[in-house]
Amino acid sequence: MCTVSIVRRGTGFRLVCNRDERLARPAAEPPRFQRCGAAIAVWPRDPASDGTWIGASDRGIAMAVLNRNEGQHPVTPHAALSRGTIVPALLTIGDFESTVAAAMGLEAWRFEPFTLLVLQRRALAVMSNINGRITNVIHDLTAPVMFTSSSLGDRVVEGPRRALFASLVDHSGAPLIGQARFHRHCWPDRREISVLMTRSDAASVSRTTLVVSEHAIAIRYTPI
Repeated sequence: MCTVSIVRRGTGFRLVCNRDERLARPAAEPPRFQRCGAAIAVWPRDPASDGTWIGASDRGIAMAVLNRNEGQHPVTPHAALSRGTIVPALLTIGDFESTVAAAMGLEAWRFEPFTLLVLQRRALAVMSNINGRITNVIHDLTAPVMFTSSSLGDRVVEGPRRALFASLVDHSGAPLIGQARFHRHCWPDRREISVLMTRSDAASVSRTTLVVSEHAIAIRYTPI
C-alpha cells in the first residue's frame, strides 16, 4: 500500500513514496548505505521481510515496489517470497537494461501481485505482476507520473488521488512544489482514501524522498 510520484528535476528526477501500512506491522529502520554486489545502494529496511519497498544505487538506478489490490483476487497458491525482497536483489545488477531483464525473469508466481518501478535518467520501466505473469512498459519520463495502491482496493483510491495529482502537479507551474503538497495532502472527511491516509487499522507510516541526478543521489526518510 503506497503512493509513489516521480517528477523530473534537472538532469534527473525526484521520487517520493508515502508508505501505507497496517499499524500492527513493525516500524521500518531508517535508510543506510551498504555494499550491494559491485554497487553501493541505500534503502530503508522493513524488518518483517528483511527487505524494502524503495531504494537506489550509485549507478543512478532507483526502484519502488507497490502492492496490487485489484479487488477480491485469489491468493497466489505458491506465493512464498515477500515482495520486499525484490528491490534489494535487483539493486545488485547495475545498468537499466540488465535490471529490467532480471525483473522480467523473476518467478512471478512466487509473489503476490505487485507493480515494480525501475528508473535511470529519463527511462522508466513499469512492470506488473498479474496472474503470475510479468508485463513491462518502458516510458520516457517527460511528464510527472503517479502510482498508487490500497488494501481497500486500488480502484477505490485511484480516481480521487489521480485527480488531486493532476490539480497539484500536472497543471502546476511548479510541479516539485506541487509534488510535496500532494504527498502531505489529507481530506478531513475522507482520511481513509487520502494520500496521507489514516484509518483504524492502517496509516501512512513514512515518506521517503529520492533525488537522483547525474552525479549524486540523496535520500530523505521521514517517519510519520
